[in-house]
Parts: sequence; structure tokens; C-alpha cells
Amino acid sequence: MVELSQQKRRGASFAVLLLAVVATPQVSHAQLFVQINEDPSFFPASAEIIAATPAQSTFGDDAPTSLGQSFTVTTGFSLESIFLAYENDTASTGDKTLTLSIFPVADVNAAVGYVDPPDPNSFLLSESVTFPYVGNTDTIAGIKLSTPLALSPGGYMLHFSGTTNPGWEWLRPLTSVGSTYADGRGYENGDEKDASGIDFSLALSSVPLDGPPIDTFSVQSGSLLAATTWDNGLAPVGVAPNPNYTHHVVNGHTVTADGSQTYNGAQLNVDDGALNYTASSVHLSSVTVAAGATVTETTNGEFFLGDISTQPLGRMELNGHLTITAESGDAAIDMTMAGSGTAEVNLDTGGTLFLTDMSEFGGLLQFNGVGNEVLYEGPAGGGMTVEMNSTGDNRFAMSLANNGAMNQIIVNESGEIDHRSTGVRLMNVGQITANANVTVDLTTTFDGDERRLFAPDGLGGSSNITVNGTASNPTDGGEVSLNRFENDNTTPEGNNVTHLPTDGFTGQLIANNFVDIEIRRQLSGGAIVVNQNAFLEVGHNEVEDFLTTRVGEITVNSGGTLEVGFEDLNGGVVAHVPYDVRLTTRRGQSGDLTLQAGSTTVMQISGVGAGQFDTITAEGTVTLGGELKVLIDPALAAGTTHATQGTYVPTDGDTFVIISGGAETLAADYDGNGTVGQEDYALWAETFGNDDFDVTADGNLDGVIDAADYTSWRDSLGASGSVTGSIMGDFSSMVIDDPTNLLAGFSVTRMVTPGLGGNVTLTINAIPLAAGSSQVPEPSSILLCGIVGVAASRLAGRRRRRT
Repeated sequence: MVELSQQKRRGASFAVLLLAVVATPQVSHAQLFVQINEDPSFFPASAEIIAATPAQSTFGDDAPTSLGQSFTVTTGFSLESIFLAYENDTASTGDKTLTLSIFPVADVNAAVGYVDPPDPNSFLLSESVTFPYVGNTDTIAGIKLSTPLALSPGGYMLHFSGTTNPGWEWLRPLTSVGSTYADGRGYENGDEKDASGIDFSLALSSVPLDGPPIDTFSVQSGSLLAATTWDNGLAPVGVAPNPNYTHHVVNGHTVTADGSQTYNGAQLNVDDGALNYTASSVHLSSVTVAAGATVTETTNGEFFLGDISTQPLGRMELNGHLTITAESGDAAIDMTMAGSGTAEVNLDTGGTLFLTDMSEFGGLLQFNGVGNEVLYEGPAGGGMTVEMNSTGDNRFAMSLANNGAMNQIIVNESGEIDHRSTGVRLMNVGQITANANVTVDLTTTFDGDERRLFAPDGLGGSSNITVNGTASNPTDGGEVSLNRFENDNTTPEGNNVTHLPTDGFTGQLIANNFVDIEIRRQLSGGAIVVNQNAFLEVGHNEVEDFLTTRVGEITVNSGGTLEVGFEDLNGGVVAHVPYDVRLTTRRGQSGDLTLQAGSTTVMQISGVGAGQFDTITAEGTVTLGGELKVLIDPALAAGTTHATQGTYVPTDGDTFVIISGGAETLAADYDGNGTVGQEDYALWAETFGNDDFDVTADGNLDGVIDAADYTSWRDSLGASGSVTGSIMGDFSSMVIDDPTNLLAGFSVTRMVTPGLGGNVTLTINAIPLAAGSSQVPEPSSILLCGIVGVAASRLAGRRRRRT
């Protein structure tokens, strides 16, 4: 009988998932078991025979009939375990059952190593082995012989028959010169694999692999380490047996862990009952907590789950409930967490919760009590939801080893999200739900580039989110922008995209100091306030131009900047994207755009066609003020599909309605095209059941898309909104930024038509040549010739050109 164990090594070139397959001489369905083992030395460096190692093997080889590797035994030994590296051709899915044979050969370097099929009378070993399908992931397999095979000195062939092409791939070095292993050769269908004799990954060892764990069950509540707790009557301490035991807590029993001795079991499963820690920093290599089971601690003062000084860390798959209460001091979760359960942590005043590795955890973490902060310094999260419920500082600080990913941060008490990393600039928090006011701290200048915090699943809640940037401009030339807060969705590409997701957020998003807020989702129920030195961009080059980004209200105060579209660095040049923004009343906000004195509004012209110049439509009141900066045919950000730099040819009389007062969007006009129609029904059906991650088709604004929203659509079918948007005031100045002098010989006039349905229109005007002159005016003088009209041709503003 042969037992196969498969490992995926975390943190190494070969991934680690330890599986085992039991096979009999007859081909049968394999019995799989999972064993946790993250030891990177699973492929033995001290094996008696090593052909090629996994580290040397970068290329998978499959064959129509068979694969083989010859080897030489110089000193006889008893073969217990076989190791190799493999993957699968993804064109041939499913587990692969092969026949493994070992037989003697006269010449281990022969050009023809064997004739298919080999003579079965020569077999020293012949067993069927099933390799689990792993796709194109390089994987180490360990094959355990249930009965050792004595190998005396001589030459041998290890042979796999039943292979297919495409199919199971044995890994080997990708080289055309020489041979990794001097005492054997690799073979395909009996012939030497390449004339150079490239070898397959293979190790043959006299050390047996651990056998499949044996289950033992609790018979009463008691110590984890006591023999009387378990039905096998064995204390899990001292030298671990082989095979080892998986200990199951059942029947509502409570098992206590005090760390007085090292637990030697293969795994502890809390199936129906509780695990209670009576000491801090107890190391358990593997714990699984089933749904309905619990983990508690009854220590005094600070408490650390797991021992950070023991590597690799222990692992806990939590599908039940973990409760930590540190009456004073800090707490830590120093285990690799997995599962979908709930971890509840209660801290006293000043306490910090340290998170070491939540990379596999997709459950709920609750930060309760009056503690100061959660500090996550480990690898990226695995999709967990964090509830910040502390009435203390209630800060979630991230200093992750790589770009973090969480499902959601829910702030239920006033608190803070702190991007504290000094090594990784990109942090991903999933969705931020502000049920209480929350501050996003981006105040630390990032060395070498800007600091970025992503909320790719958007914003939720009704409280305010205040994003604080640095007190001085952090830009150092590595990027064009300031530290960034990105309400982010850059995936809706292609003509089959129906809409941008709509956030359920109804509070204010406030930008302070040098920070750049990028809006790439619908924020129809939210209001944005841009204060001094802050920057707001609405749109993105990867979001299709036929989609409109809607915001409930925007106010740009003195010193703040609104850019319609997106600004990026492309080939060392500041690049832009034309886009369409709509201020909407649909989700309860005013639909107003307020541009205060001292503010800057940046818009671009890259052509006269739809989507080739920036537009703003407001369902509320547009109050104009500050400076209007118009970019003429600027460089375009990579990925822009709807405009091409250098194709715009100015013509006398070209007009651009850049700002206008528009019609209200009715509650059931889900796609926002102005009329309630069948396309709105299609959008409702597509997103039925959604909650605040996308509430585009939420007609009654209750936070969920359900049958009531169908009723809203049905009752409004065919209706259109009336014009509600208006224009008032004017910009104090207009600046034309024309880096390529495209408008040489032209001027730009601005006309503001105030009132209901009003607009701001730019017009390109040819400048007549002076009498007797044949020369085109210089660009600097051209821009001085621009005329600004307000209603009845009132001149306003100064024009200057930035060079």
C-alpha cells in the first residue's frame, strides 16, 4: 500500500498543502486527509537518493504513455518514502491515478531506459497512486510506502505508467546543457529525455513519512494534556507517536490549555464544546473550532493567543466564537487565523490588540470595550470584517507586509483608520461603513511615493468620513498626486457593463490638507467637502466613458481643487482623462455644486465629441466661483479609449457646454438616463438582493434591492424628470492651459447663462489677422485675447497662461 502526502509550502517556491492519499495495488478511489505542515524542508535534503530538487525544477513534463527516472544505489538502504514535484496541465483537469513501479536496469545512462510496457516480472514494487489535481501550482508530493522496500547496490528505474499528454506533469529543470544528476537519467516513453539527460525531481529516503492521524475523543472536561481527558487514555505530551492523534472535543466538554508542557498531537478539533486558555502565549500548532463551539480565556491582565516566538505560528480555523477579555494591558492574536467565525476582543483603557496573521480569516473581528487601537502588522487579510466598537480611541491601524485586503471596516463608535505603513504604500480596506464619525489618517509622508488607501467596495453608513492628508505637499516626483483615498472601482470595462455600483453612504466625505480623493463609484447619497490644499478627482481612465459618476453634493472651499476626470503620471508626463459628473438629488442630497471663492475647477477639452471633453450636470444649484482651469488636449492617461491626444483640430465656432443645470433623476430611473424604462427593470433584476455594497436600483432608499423597488419602477414606468438644476454666479478667472499651442490663432470665450436650466459654455474663436498682417499672433498674446461673457456679454476675470 502507498500513501501520498502533498504539501504547498507558504513562503517558498513550492506551495504547501499537506494531503495524503492511500492507494492499494488495485486502482481504487483514494482516501484524502489534510495535515497541516508548513515545514519548508518537506523535500528531504538528506535523502539517500536525490536526482533534481524542486528548487531546480521549473518545467513540467507530461507524456502520452510513461515517464521514468533511473537512479543508482551505492549503499543499500530500506526505502520508506518517495518525494517528487509535480503540477497539472490545466487542459486535463481532475485527480490523476498512475501506476508507480520500481525495477532494476543494467545501464542507468542508456539512451533507451526501458521498453513500454516494462516486464512486470522485474518489478520490485508496483502500486497505483492518485495525485490530487493542483492545476499549474508547483507542488511537492510525498509517497509513503506502507511496507519498506530493500534496495541493494545497483541501477534502478522509477517508472510511472498511465500518463497522458496533456495530463500530470513531473517537474524537471529547464536547461539544455548537462545533467543535474550524474547517476541516472530522465525518460519519456522509454527514451532519454533530451540528449543532455535532464533529470526529474526525485528523492528516495529511508525516513518514513508520518502516517494519517488517528482520531481520539474527549470523555470528560479536563486538561488538554491529561490522559484521562481522552478515550485513548494517552497524554498528548512527550515524543509524538507515529501515526499521531487528532484530538476532538465533543459532547459539550471544556478542555483547558495551560502550556505547562508541549502538546504533541497532530491537531485539536473543538467539535462540540469549548477550549479554554488558562495561560497566555500557549502554542498549539493546529486548532479547528467548529460552528457553535467556543474558545475562551480565563487569565488575568494581558492575553496573547498563541506564541509569536514559536515559528511557524500555530494555526486556528475559527468557525465558532472566540472571546478574549484583557482586564488590563494588551491582547494579541499570534496565530494564523482562518475560518468564518467571530473573534470578540474586549480591552481596557489604553489597550492595543495586535494582529499577526489574519491572512486566511474571512469572519468577523469585534473590537469592544474602551481600548485604544487594533494594530495589524502581518500579511494581507483574507477578507475579514472588522467592527470597531470601542468607546476609547477606537483606532484601526495598518502596517501590513503587503497590500492588505479586508471585506469591510464597520465603525460603530467614533474612531480612526490609520494607514501607518512605512514599507507598503497600498492598503486595501474593502468597504468603510461609517455608523459613527471616522477619521482616515494619511498624515505620514510616504518615502518614495504617495500613500494610498483603497476602499474598492465603497462607502456605507450615514456619519462623516474625514480624510486628513499631510500638512505640506508630499509629492516627490515619484507620482503626480498627493496621498490618495480611493473610493475605488476600476473594473467596469467593455460595452456589456450596465452601471457603476452605487454606495449606500449618506454622510459627508471631507478632505483636509494635502490629500487626493478619487471617486470611481456612484456616491449619489453622499456629500463631498474639499478644503484647502485638498484635491478631488471624479472618474478614472479604466471606467468606461459612457458611464456617469453621480455624487449627491460637492462643495469646494478656498484652496481646494475639483478635477473632473482623472489625473495620472504617464511616461513622466502629467496625463488626464475626460469624464462626466452629475450632481444628483436622487438619494436625498441637494444635488448642489458649490465652488467657493479661492477654489480651482479643472476641466479638459480633447475633442468636440461626446466623452471627449469634461462635463458637469447638476440637479441642484451650481454656485460658480474661484478659478476655472481649462486643459487643451492634454496627454491622456494610459487605458483611455474614448479620446486620442492630437486628433482635435480647433475650428472657429467650436462650442463646449461644460456645466449645465439638468433634470432631476426620478427614484426609479435606476440607470439615470432621464426616463424610467425597461433598462431600469433590467438593472433592478440584475442587482436584486443587493445591500449597501451596490444600491443603484434601490428605489425606496431602504438599503436593499427587493420587490418594493420593482413596485417603484412599475408605478413610474415612462416618466421623466423635470429640469431642476440652475446656475448662479461666475468664475472669478479662467486659465487656459495649452501646452502644445493647439489654439494658436484662436481665443476662448466663456458664456454663463444663469438660472433654471442654465449652463456654462466655452467657444473657440478664430482671431482675425490685423490689416496688412500675414502672421499668426504669438500664443501668449492669443490667450490675452480671450473674451468672457456672462449672460449679456459682461466681461469678467483675468486670463493667464501657465507655461
